[in-house]
Amino acid sequence: MKLGKRIGSFMLALAVIITLVMVPKFDSNAYVASPTFLYQTGASANAISFKWTGTADAAAYDVIVRVQNAYGQVVASGTVPATQTSVSFNNVAKGVQYYAQVYAVKDGARSSGYASNYLYAMPLTPGDIYIDTWYQGKNNPYIRWAGAGSNTYNFTPSGYEVKITTLAGKKISTVSTYGTSLYKSMNKVKNAGFKISIRSYVNVSVGSGQYARLYSDWSKAKAFVPGAKVKKAVLIDNSTGKLTWKKVKNAKSYTIYRKSGSKFKKVKTVKGTSTTLKKDYFLNGIIVAPNVKVKGKTYKSTILKQKNVRYDKWYLRTRYY
Repeated sequence: MKLGKRIGSFMLALAVIITLVMVPKFDSNAYVASPTFLYQTGASANAISFKWTGTADAAAYDVIVRVQNAYGQVVASGTVPATQTSVSFNNVAKGVQYYAQVYAVKDGARSSGYASNYLYAMPLTPGDIYIDTWYQGKNNPYIRWAGAGSNTYNFTPSGYEVKITTLAGKKISTVSTYGTSLYKSMNKVKNAGFKISIRSYVNVSVGSGQYARLYSDWSKAKAFVPGAKVKKAVLIDNSTGKLTWKKVKNAKSYTIYRKSGSKFKKVKTVKGTSTTLKKDYFLNGIIVAPNVKVKGKTYKSTILKQKNVRYDKWYLRTRYY
């Protein structure tokens, strides 16, 4: 069951905002049965709703919401009539965990026990999506991203949904994962680019032994294009070699980079799948970066932005005529 799909109806029906009131003086000798079974019923970008099971003893309910846990700062409090066993509170922060407590009140006394549970705002949208490793000609990119925020009160999502499509938008795969990385073999990404969107989710308690997923917004789709795999390099003369590589899908041209110290320097951009280069470039290292065009939009190879870059290094010892 997806909690997010239930938000609309609950927010319309339960849009009673907790208002601040003076806390009455309670008679510690009186008895009031405690409410039970507090569960979250919905969440939007800036509000959370929840309900509880009331008690016949109550004339009203005191509601307290804290940030993070039972010892956190109070962010909302108030009293509602006994006929109301659900509330919403606004101005929540995405990615933050809250803790709600509800006491029964009657004849100046407050119940000794209370109904309570953790509440969750919409999770933060994952960001900083990048390719850690994706070797040329392979079908298994290692994708990583940032999940939970840096705020002290941000909770760690229960998991993530990763949606991968071709550059043209055709679905390749949708995967659920618990960590902030994905290493997956996908034949359709071999020698081809792809797009990826990610959303996080948190498992929310919505009933006895029942949980629903509360999702974040999808991240903006991010495109990745591989490097071209070099097929061979042969010596033409004492100073020049010929480089040949495999075609990358939808590539209109290829930009050649040479290794220079710890950096890569652009050499040239060519059409086709071969070119001639200085012999020294083969000795130091080469990368072939395709420039892909799909539906009128150009995507450059992202290989140079990877955390781990493997380049081709060739030792040309034989002369070919």
